[in-house]
Amino acid sequence: MLLYKTKECNVLNTCRHDAEETSANVEQTKEPGKLNDEPRYEITGRPIMEEAFKKSEGKYRHLVELAHAGICTIDKNACITFVNPGMAEMLGYTVEQMHGAQILRFMNAENVELARNDFQLRTQGISENHDFELIRKDGTTIYASIESTPLLDEQGQYDGALAVVADITHRKKAEIQLSKESKLNAAIAELSSTLLESISTEEITGKILSYALRLTNSKYGYAGYVDPGTNRLVCPAYIGEVFTDNTENETGSVCGLDKFKGLWGWVMENHQPILTNAAGEDPRLTGVGEPSLSGVSKPPVPSLSGSVGPPAPPSGVLPVSIRRFLSVPAMINKTFVGQISLAESDEDYTGYDLDVVKRLAVLYTLTLQRKRAEEQIETSLKEKEVLLREVLHRTKNNMQVINGLISLQSQYIKDATTLHSLQEIKNRIISMSLAHEKLYKSQDLSKIDLKDYANDLSRSLLRNYKTDTGKIRLHSEVDSMMVSLETAIPIGLILNELISNSLKHAFLPGKEGEISIRAVMNVENEIELTFKDNGIGLPEGLDIRCTDSLGLQLITTLAENQLHGKLEVERGWALTAKEATAGQQEFTLRPAKGTGTLFMITFKPLNYRMRH
Repeated sequence: MLLYKTKECNVLNTCRHDAEETSANVEQTKEPGKLNDEPRYEITGRPIMEEAFKKSEGKYRHLVELAHAGICTIDKNACITFVNPGMAEMLGYTVEQMHGAQILRFMNAENVELARNDFQLRTQGISENHDFELIRKDGTTIYASIESTPLLDEQGQYDGALAVVADITHRKKAEIQLSKESKLNAAIAELSSTLLESISTEEITGKILSYALRLTNSKYGYAGYVDPGTNRLVCPAYIGEVFTDNTENETGSVCGLDKFKGLWGWVMENHQPILTNAAGEDPRLTGVGEPSLSGVSKPPVPSLSGSVGPPAPPSGVLPVSIRRFLSVPAMINKTFVGQISLAESDEDYTGYDLDVVKRLAVLYTLTLQRKRAEEQIETSLKEKEVLLREVLHRTKNNMQVINGLISLQSQYIKDATTLHSLQEIKNRIISMSLAHEKLYKSQDLSKIDLKDYANDLSRSLLRNYKTDTGKIRLHSEVDSMMVSLETAIPIGLILNELISNSLKHAFLPGKEGEISIRAVMNVENEIELTFKDNGIGLPEGLDIRCTDSLGLQLITTLAENQLHGKLEVERGWALTAKEATAGQQEFTLRPAKGTGTLFMITFKPLNYRMRH
């Protein structure tokens, strides 16, 4: 009787135990004439025990044969000595066909080596559980979980093994699919993050192809997009000469869509994907000979890290026939915008490979769509920028024309008061024209630098009044700050009136004088604009809000109504200049009875307001 080591082997052990426990029948007797009462045993139930053993063995053999799990035993040479119908059916054989066959026959080379190591452990009395790939009679593969335990003979020596086999193909494929999906999702996430960066369409195409080749284990392929302007397929990324025998009269990275034939052209024509593992026999070749890939040196495909991807085959390699081919179109609203084509995977392409490339094609489509939208927006913005600069330039030119007309008309006017009024109008036009000139020359068409504008305007007014620059000195302390046209024009008009008024009325003929302009941004983000001269000052009792002077009325209206600021006017201030440590002039205002005038306007910069 064989001895078994573990609970899995108790099936036949139980047969022996049941028979011995239920069939042994022993009688106790005494022989006459013996001095002692030592009992004598006699076994009379052996035939009954053997019969019970046979019945018990038959019962458990029946259970083994009916079990859905595969059960088999092998001898020392790994030959099958017993196999139940469940095991035979699992592999597509009959019990008779499997009996006597070596168990390694049903495994591939990789699993054979693993099984040999497993046998060594059995000879050492070790029981284990392993997952194996088993080959069915029809050549297909199943995944099986095999729990094996050693069988020992009466001397306790290894005599074979008992194996219980469970088909776990469904579970294993689900695990493999889950693993693939996890890797694919990680790759898609990684690629999506990269495609969100500011890169060119050519770089996007290269990265898409690099991922497609890697995720499908393909040797050759290309990715291309349709240039909307020319309706030609541009293929900046390809491995191998994928165009051989598939285009008419043209090869290379750019080709008209109507030139593509065969499987490539079928995808473009029908806007449907292709998956074939017998490309040369596929009817969609539409009369073109078997496609091939000639090995030529081509620019390598950029990878995600920026380094080159898989190298192209070396020049001079004989054409390689395509057997496996996979191609998916990239579509936007039923319009063909690109294509991803692959060839010669390590194994036949499957539905999973097709799904991978479809997902990459969707990502490629979305990226192309976003890129084109960005390019359209950029083009539109450039067009609008050119148009806006032209409008500003023409506005400035029109103002200069108006000024020119006023100058011409002034030649026919003899009245000094009228000429003076016309000159004031010209100066106001100059201040607005200069703001438009600064705006169309600036990088930002919505704002200008207040420092440059105020300095240029002040110098221009000094020149127009033909002032002796040696007598009247201008000091400017305007911080560089970007302001909108809504802010710049009122400031320019205010400065025009203040400077003009000082040059006309503040300084006595032949006397020296100083004008100071200061503009800073305070801690409350308000502009503090200060204008100061050291002239004779405003007349006593003058209310600038109730005066016939158009200039003072403009200053008040612009400061309080347009800039919504606070206007303060002080009389009796003098200006002192000193050298600062940075080499620039700083100015100090101090009270000085009866001299000078100070205007201070505090306001928040105005933003552009939409007009209706």
